[in-house]
Amino acid sequence: MLRRIARADAVKTTQVLFVSLDPKRDTPEKLRRYLAAFDAHFVGATASRETLARLVEDLSPPGAPSGEGRKAGNLLLIGPDVIVRGEFLPPYDVLRLTEGFMKARIGR
Repeated sequence: MLRRIARADAVKTTQVLFVSLDPKRDTPEKLRRYLAAFDAHFVGATASRETLARLVEDLSPPGAPSGEGRKAGNLLLIGPDVIVRGEFLPPYDVLRLTEGFMKARIGR
């Protein structure tokens, strides 16, 4: 998708953050090596299970029952105001993902 939008202004202000929900398996070094294969600008993060659980809860839709928030593998588009602007679920279709991303970026 990033290659498809490479010339768009939106890509200049987009930061990809990959959050691993498995801190025991995905060490910072493993994340760095894994993400380098995709793009040098991707950032990887992980934390304790407790911190990750709070993050998932914070990013879950308002009123969602505990434990029924965001799932692993979802892509979230989060604005600079920390509001979730879009959510993209697997399986991913590059054309639909690009369209959804661009619409979310322009607020439509």
